[in-house]
Amino acid sequence: MLTRRIIQPLQQLSSAAATINTRSTDHLKLPTTTSSKEVGDLTTALNSLLARLESSLSQQRTFTHSVSHELRGPLMILNLCNRRLARELGESAANHRDTLKIQRRELVRMEHIVNDLLSMFKAGDAINQQALEPINVAALLDTTIESIRHASPHPIELNREASTTHESRAWWALGHQDQLEQVVVNLIGNAQKYSTHQQPIRVDLRARWNQLAISIEDRGIGISASDQEHIFEPFFRGSNTGGIEGTGLGLPVVKALVEAMGGSVQVWSEPLHGTRFTIVLQRHWPSPSGPLQGLAQGAIGNRR
Repeated sequence: MLTRRIIQPLQQLSSAAATINTRSTDHLKLPTTTSSKEVGDLTTALNSLLARLESSLSQQRTFTHSVSHELRGPLMILNLCNRRLARELGESAANHRDTLKIQRRELVRMEHIVNDLLSMFKAGDAINQQALEPINVAALLDTTIESIRHASPHPIELNREASTTHESRAWWALGHQDQLEQVVVNLIGNAQKYSTHQQPIRVDLRARWNQLAISIEDRGIGISASDQEHIFEPFFRGSNTGGIEGTGLGLPVVKALVEAMGGSVQVWSEPLHGTRFTIVLQRHWPSPSGPLQGLAQGAIGNRR
């Protein structure tokens, strides 16, 4: 009993620290305790450390946001100048055409980096987070995939699997329309980039109980087990991606956007066999009656 009384405050402190470590919050602080002077002093020291950490993170977010915004203006002007120069030179620009193309390609690449950084900032900043809204995910996938198919060198297969026969109510989830579309475009773009020509890309939409999952799977180069621990870190690129153009921001943006919608990202991959990313969101029921009875047993999981 004495041992339990001694370690109970430490257990409570450890539990509170774990909660802070796993939730998104603007104010990192452990609750103060009066159980003992030693635990109180430890809590004060940890809160001081958390305050410095919070200040550092805030400065990093402010810096990233400011730099990204400052870069957008010059990039826009450079793009306009590039287009105007190409138009005015016309046919006489034959010997400069390759240079203009390279310039244009690098400007577009820089634009993507800046836009991805801004997306990460807005998704991770509670001030910029919008209230979740109901989204018809099936309709969003139909529209998005149809627009991608026209320019895709890969066949894209869309499959649906619901736990209810009421199709009109099966495919609604809570999120943000634009953000979810960006997530789907990013993941399909990744699947295309790391797959050989004409390799199929499979998109699965599954509904189970209170969750809805979107899986995007390719048969590309895959990701090694050691790299999978870092793929959501900004600017990280896999050890087998040499020679393939990329910035290392696509997956961090996906993770930030999905988590801002209250969802999660799961990954399965094997080198030379392919990769599957699964986005899990909370379902929304259009009618006030809530989930229908008689749902099939089973939870959302990997097919492999």
